[in-house]
Amino acid sequence: MKQYIIALIALLTLAIVPSALAMTVTVKDIAASPVSVQIGETIPIEVIEIASANYSDVVITAELVYNGKKVDVETGAFDMIEGTIYTKTLDLKIPANIKTTAPGESYTLAVRMQDNKGNEIGWQQFEVTVQRTNDEVTIQKVMTTYAKAGSPTLVTIVAKNTGSDDLEDVYVKVSIPKIGLVAEERLGDIAAIDEGEDEDVATADVPLRIPENTEDGTYSLVVEIYSDNGDVESSVTKSIVINGVAPAEKFVEVVPTLISQDMEQGKTTTYNLRVANLDTSAKTFSVSVEGTEGWATSQISPISVTLAPESGQTITVAVTAANNALIGEHKFSVKVKSDEAEKSVSLAANVREKTVGIDALLISVVVLAIVLVILIAVLVKTRKGNEGIETEESYY
Repeated sequence: MKQYIIALIALLTLAIVPSALAMTVTVKDIAASPVSVQIGETIPIEVIEIASANYSDVVITAELVYNGKKVDVETGAFDMIEGTIYTKTLDLKIPANIKTTAPGESYTLAVRMQDNKGNEIGWQQFEVTVQRTNDEVTIQKVMTTYAKAGSPTLVTIVAKNTGSDDLEDVYVKVSIPKIGLVAEERLGDIAAIDEGEDEDVATADVPLRIPENTEDGTYSLVVEIYSDNGDVESSVTKSIVINGVAPAEKFVEVVPTLISQDMEQGKTTTYNLRVANLDTSAKTFSVSVEGTEGWATSQISPISVTLAPESGQTITVAVTAANNALIGEHKFSVKVKSDEAEKSVSLAANVREKTVGIDALLISVVVLAIVLVILIAVLVKTRKGNEGIETEESYY
């Protein structure tokens, strides 16, 4: 009987130990397969292993093969001590370009644990079903024709239904926010599966007319796709180069001698600015000051100037701080403008508290001296009068 009990215990031990030593893998906290995952989703893979021996530089790798490609992730190397439980977590991102149908596509996820000698400590496979989200659209391409101020340009958009449901009444909106340009077109219905006449891709040509006064430069072109019922939204921002007019600042240059100066309350400080006409014809420029309201007044000389091409002249701006102007830095600007050109420069005045002038101080000293002289004279006279009285009394 004793031998039977020992044999039974041995059998139970053999049954228990292998299962305890087996590598346990969960995907998204699920231990069984197939596991549903979404395109672009990052899935957590947890591996639990009881070391059956001592191992060095162990690495766990999770690998997903798809469309003749693969994506994998691995842990850093670590050592394992026999009988010790190890838990490691890997994060694998499902590729956005993985092929999948509307119902979903099945792929194999392999998880391996190996040491530095190539010994396979553990291995397990999972079936994952890659699915699309219900309502999703992807902007695949945005193409533009030559863009010139005052002329039309064409923006071509290619959109693909990357969701599992058919999309109805899909629209595209194209805008260049900086110049306030917006246009919309209907893309129509986009099928989830490309079959027969039903296509999962839609194309739209959106015409834009660039305003004549648009300045030369690179602008942000925003493309937005949305459905009429609000179920789907997608957007992308591209750059568009517009051959426009030269910026107004290119025709005039304004260079101040000093950008910031100190001044006292009630005092005047002068700023000199050099104005240059960079145009190919003579221009008349007007000069104005902005930002002095409430703390100072200004005078400009001359208030306008006519300059030949590629010539310049110095203008003077006299700024007078108010007697009660707040102490500290004040910002203001000088604007130089013609019919075609305009430029502003920022200047600063550091207002200090009003100090007592030397004339007032001198007057105060003189007045004080006169008062002292008068007081001394009165005291001397009073003293002499008292002494005379005392002398007369001594004869009696």
